[in-house]
Amino acid sequence: MSIEIFPPIPLFTNFYFLIDRRIRKQRSKTGHETNDNKNVIKRQRSPRHISSFRNQSRYSYCCVKKTKNSLVNINPKYRNLRRKIRIRLEMDEQWGRVYCRGTPCWLWHAIDHDTGDVVAFTLGSRENEMCKILWGMVTLLNIKIVAVYSDNNWAYHDVIPRSILKTGKRNTQKIERKHLIFRTRLKRLARKAICYSKTMEMHIVMVSLLINVLEFNIDINHFGA
Repeated sequence: MSIEIFPPIPLFTNFYFLIDRRIRKQRSKTGHETNDNKNVIKRQRSPRHISSFRNQSRYSYCCVKKTKNSLVNINPKYRNLRRKIRIRLEMDEQWGRVYCRGTPCWLWHAIDHDTGDVVAFTLGSRENEMCKILWGMVTLLNIKIVAVYSDNNWAYHDVIPRSILKTGKRNTQKIERKHLIFRTRLKRLARKAICYSKTMEMHIVMVSLLINVLEFNIDINHFGA
């Protein structure tokens, strides 16, 4: 019994001859195998990418001073309440840096435990003074705070009453998820990245602009350009 030995197939061989003529004609009509621009199928982009490209030339320059004066630290949804509501808050701080790790800038913010909306925020150091500022903004609103969920930071024990303060990671999952969203949207908040702010003013403006547009749903045309 004789065994037929076929010659080895060289690499980078064109297997185009294996395709039937009908398949080749069908593919040429769809624009995959032709150089004609009329038959080439245009790749459809995502609507969010199209909108970003359209607005890039329009909003490429934004004045820092005008934008800083237009930013708000309290959500307009909770500022314009007509009647008092009961609310449970989650409070936490997120790390950020200015130029290097030796000059951190912390984001203090409070969110609604039930809806996940950001109620108020402030930026600064990690001392209890910033916690007092955040707690002062929250208490000025027409809300009744039933409970406050936070981590075991010493600043919350000094500022927030013990009757409503509940520490632990069990009830702070939503605000921890907010930190991941902010790091994804703004790379200068990422931990291991080459993106950073050169000045404290620019860092505060960029983080505030992110929260105003993403969480407060404020139109970008509202800011000065």
